[in-house]
Amino acid sequence: MISFIFNFFIIVVVFSILIIVHEFGHFIAARLSGVKVTHFSIGFGPIVFKKKIKQTNLLICAFPLGGFIKMAGDSRSESRGYRDEFFSKSPGIRSMIVFAGPLFNYILAFFMLATVATIGYSVEDSVVGSVEKGSPAQQAGIQRGDKIISLGNKKVESWPQLQDKIYQTKEPVNLSLERNGDKINLDVPVAEKKITNELGREVKVSYIGINAYGPIIGEVIENYPAQQAGLKKGDKILAVNNKDVVSWQGLAKEIQDSKDPVHLKVERNSKVFSLKVPVKKEEFKNFKSGKKYISVIGIKP
Repeated sequence: MISFIFNFFIIVVVFSILIIVHEFGHFIAARLSGVKVTHFSIGFGPIVFKKKIKQTNLLICAFPLGGFIKMAGDSRSESRGYRDEFFSKSPGIRSMIVFAGPLFNYILAFFMLATVATIGYSVEDSVVGSVEKGSPAQQAGIQRGDKIISLGNKKVESWPQLQDKIYQTKEPVNLSLERNGDKINLDVPVAEKKITNELGREVKVSYIGINAYGPIIGEVIENYPAQQAGLKKGDKILAVNNKDVVSWQGLAKEIQDSKDPVHLKVERNSKVFSLKVPVKKEEFKNFKSGKKYISVIGIKP
């Protein structure tokens, strides 16, 4: 019930933002075109706040589901032929006012995506999900669950930020860790590997062998092979088709490349067992190869 209420609240907030931005586009275009806007309402229903700003009544209503604007003479029956009415303007100007609403939604989307691309996003903060066997990180003593606080003298805020810094360095990295309340400093050498970047190109980067997510299932998707095979949240995948996996990325790659049912080695409540799981083909697109189909079983980290 709490989850339903929270999700409903999120939906209301998202749609309200979209509608208010949409109506603001109409408002700006109308005012720039000399059309009088009599009301700009945020929400619907009984008015809880009202303030007149120049020619426009700003309303805040009881039910915060979007909003609306009211232009002078915006219907044929209400039009009196005054210059500041909607239907007194040419078809081109009226079309511009109508088009401004969806245009502002596209502008909002552009800036939101640009903001995410600029500042990045946090993935489990900077906590180590897994350490690859034989990697520089394992040899230096880094453990699963360690939180990376800083690299050199620069504070680490998120996993993508940490990963990018390691990718670009050629020298051993000095990491400050937090483990069970204690702070530890480690000098970790770097090795080199090839990865496929966002543009689908293969590039060489530095790495130390740590991953954000270990191969532990965080969610089993309904009506997918994993659920039907009996996999559960919290299961740890140790191997795929007899190949050991230590990271979620490695687990995903082995499954995606598989053409037949995958054979999984699974650990659950300290017990290890094997499981055969059919795969489902789904469409995937990238910049390099375009559309292709990958194998999935329906699990998330």
